Order: sequence, then C-alpha cells, then structure tokens
Amino acid sequence: MKKKNKKKKKKKRKKKKKKKKKKKKKKKKKKKKKKKKKKKCVWARPSKKHWKGRRTQVFFTIAQGPRPNITYLESRTGHPT
Repeated sequence: MKKKNKKKKKKKRKKKKKKKKKKKKKKKKKKKKKKKKKKKCVWARPSKKHWKGRRTQVFFTIAQGPRPNITYLESRTGHPT
C-alpha cells in the first residue's frame, strides 16, 4: 500500500486578550480665593466708615448720625478742596 501524504495540521494561533485601559481620574482644580482689596479710609476709622468708590455719593458701611457734606474729590484725596 502506498503511503498517503499526510497533511500537516496547522497550529491554531492563540488570540491575545486585550487589556482594558484604566480610566484616569481627573483631578479637580482648587479655586483660588481672590484677596479682597482693602479700601482706603479717607477721613474715618476703617472699622467704622469708608467710601465705596461711587462717583456721586459717599457711602458708609455704618450709617450713624448725620452724614457730613463731602465732595467727591475730598472723599478721594482726603483733603478739603
């Protein structure tokens, strides 16, 4: 009997498993606190009164008693014109 040519069996290639990528957690950025600028006190103690840069009127944080008549320039510079 003649020998039949045996076909070589092909080896099956193993499929590589894909690795799952880990998602990176995003870091939350901390908000920087803005420093409050100290408003210059013109003619009063800073704890009691100071103007808040308004052109026409002079405001006080604590309004007590009659407000003195003061001009805009005077409030800015601190010198009576």
